[in-house]
Amino acid sequence: MKLSKIILLFSNFILLADQQPEIGNNTVAQTLLNWRSSLDDESSKLLSSWVGPDPCKSWVGIGCNKNNITITSISLENFNLQGNLDLFDFSTLSSLESLNLGNNQLTGPIRSEIRYLRRLKDLNFSSNQLTGRIPLELGELRSLENLDLGSNDLDGQIPISLGHLAHLYFLDLQENKLSGPIPSSFENFTNIEYLYLQKNQLTGPILPNIGNPRTLIDLRLYDNFLTGSIPGPIGNYTRLVSLYLHQNQLSGSIPIALGKLKTLLDLALSVNILTGSFPEELNNLTMKLETLSLGSNRSRVIYRPIYALVDRCFSSR
Repeated sequence: MKLSKIILLFSNFILLADQQPEIGNNTVAQTLLNWRSSLDDESSKLLSSWVGPDPCKSWVGIGCNKNNITITSISLENFNLQGNLDLFDFSTLSSLESLNLGNNQLTGPIRSEIRYLRRLKDLNFSSNQLTGRIPLELGELRSLENLDLGSNDLDGQIPISLGHLAHLYFLDLQENKLSGPIPSSFENFTNIEYLYLQKNQLTGPILPNIGNPRTLIDLRLYDNFLTGSIPGPIGNYTRLVSLYLHQNQLSGSIPIALGKLKTLLDLALSVNILTGSFPEELNNLTMKLETLSLGSNRSRVIYRPIYALVDRCFSSR
């Protein structure tokens, strides 16, 4: 057999393997049915359309590709599902691009087998009761663009591996029980626009170049135990609209560099240990702010002379 024919046959084999149906067999359907059976009775009734061997036909919450061959999305947000992910076999759903189980009553851990979802772009497990640590294997999902684990009971430290998600533009870990420092790898983000780490138990300093100065729009770190000063380089964030750093243990003075944030609309620095006066360089900035919160800091000399903002919160809304 000529070499060209061998290459052609091998290429066809690769093509067929890539197009191999993942849902047109009992294995994948049975995987989802097994998970449904592990949920409580009311939850199972909500998924009563899950019958038959082909989830692409009429199964609620299931989305497939154009040929109705492969499952590409599962969207069961606000279904009030009660159960856990123990029988959710990630390995049989490697074609998923979107998985949304937000705002349910799911409990237990996020299993490390989630690493099999290599094509996943959107993952939403928010507003559940998930426990345990954030699996470091999430860092292997290099296609992720949107990761929302907010409002759960997750604990432990934030995995360094999350900072390696080059395509990530939205990261929400708010309202958990996460502790330890903000990973240094969070300075490696290249596309991050929204970074929500508020209402945890994070400690240590704010990274000098957290997120990405060229892309970050909304940074929320409030209600943690962060210490140290507000980093001066934050003045280089050319797209920043909202900066919420209140209710921490930040010290030192308010950086003059904040006056460079021409796009800023919301600035919250209250309930810290900040000292010194309000920089004059920020006066022009505050004229267009929709929210300015400076109250309950240690020093009474924090002020903006024009509006006499002394230990109180100000909002133009």
